[in-house]
Amino acid sequence: MRIRHILCSSAASTIPQLALAALAPSPAWGQVDGALDFCGQVDQQSAAKYANFKKSLVQGVPEKEGVEGRKTADYKKGL
Repeated sequence: MRIRHILCSSAASTIPQLALAALAPSPAWGQVDGALDFCGQVDQQSAAKYANFKKSLVQGVPEKEGVEGRKTADYKKGL
């Protein structure tokens, strides 16, 4: 349980850093998306919060660019 909180806190603390960029670097973006997915699966009560964090990562980025970014090898390597 303690590890879950550490992982989720780590993911949440990196979001402000990545949110300053128009589109986060693909490996880092993949890592944060993967961590937030994991946290949402482990902590079902807060899953909506983690989904909102994921949406905030690509806020202001055209949807097409976000979809294409998730298809890149660098993004998938980060997962």
